[in-house]
Amino acid sequence: MKATITIDKKDALLAGLNNEGKYDVEFDPADLTKEEREELAGCFNVTRDVVPKNVYPRGYTFKSEWKPALDTIHKPVAPTVDEMRKVLNDRIRVRKELEKIEVELARKVWGQNVSRAVEWAESPPEKRIEHHQYMGSFTNSVRFPVLEGTNGKETMKAIAEENPVVKDAIDDAESLAFWLNLERSVSELRNINERAKKEAEEKAEKEASMIRRKAQIDTWVAEHGDENMKERHAAGLLSETEVVDAIRNQAYAALDKFPRYVRIKASDVCNGYEDYDGKTIYHDVDFSVMRNDIYLDAQEFDRMKEIRAAAPEHAVIFPRKHYGRCDECDETVIRTGFLVTIKVGELSFSREYAATDESE
Repeated sequence: MKATITIDKKDALLAGLNNEGKYDVEFDPADLTKEEREELAGCFNVTRDVVPKNVYPRGYTFKSEWKPALDTIHKPVAPTVDEMRKVLNDRIRVRKELEKIEVELARKVWGQNVSRAVEWAESPPEKRIEHHQYMGSFTNSVRFPVLEGTNGKETMKAIAEENPVVKDAIDDAESLAFWLNLERSVSELRNINERAKKEAEEKAEKEASMIRRKAQIDTWVAEHGDENMKERHAAGLLSETEVVDAIRNQAYAALDKFPRYVRIKASDVCNGYEDYDGKTIYHDVDFSVMRNDIYLDAQEFDRMKEIRAAAPEHAVIFPRKHYGRCDECDETVIRTGFLVTIKVGELSFSREYAATDESE
């Protein structure tokens, strides 16, 4: 049987060996010990990496996995079977030492993990739960402690098999997470049902309102419309907007004697300037309306009382202050208006009246 030893050019250079290439070593497997045969078989399996590659100095390798100690190889160039066996035994020795270290390290890590698991188990139940969002919904799960070198959840379950305190803590945390999730699910379902019920009620009310609105318009046309309007309505040619405007005018008829509020324009606040075409350009003007924390002078208050006396009983009046401010011109214009809202059946109207009789 043959074993191929490869000497890489770079490895040979770093090892101080004046040779490179592949060398076949003839040997009889019967001359090797059981451990030597197992170790050599492992070297032929390129997927096996029992010993880290940096354990040995650079030099000879088996299948790129094996880096033996160079002092075991003697010139001439081609290694002998005895040299190969010496390398194999060095490898076996190092691997066993590493395995012993790994066992000690695993025992130490296990002890540390057990201590952390017990500390976690003695913490309050709510500290053992984590909340996170998944697909737009919040959920709860067990927050396992961070453990060394392994999957925390699986290690915790392994520790729980030997430690009843940890096992009970895991069971309690999983139970708490379950009930929290169940409570959240029930709450979400209740909210969904309530929203669906509210939407259904709003839809039903909207549909009922539309029916009442149509009946109101039909009744108004029958009671107040002229013959032309009635004929157009019967033929389906009467615009609803025309009827609504007529109902609005009727609702505010008692206030026709009061001047309507005129909105503040940019030209009322800013002097502006002319561009090259002679067109007047105005600076930026900030417009705002205040309804709360405002004051009325004597004349404005008297006007509000007059509007109140003339308006329908169910009308609601809101005094408002309108502001127009131009920082560039350092000018501010303030006007007072009285917003009158009236509800007629299914229709809601609003009009604003000026605080003075002067033309704005």
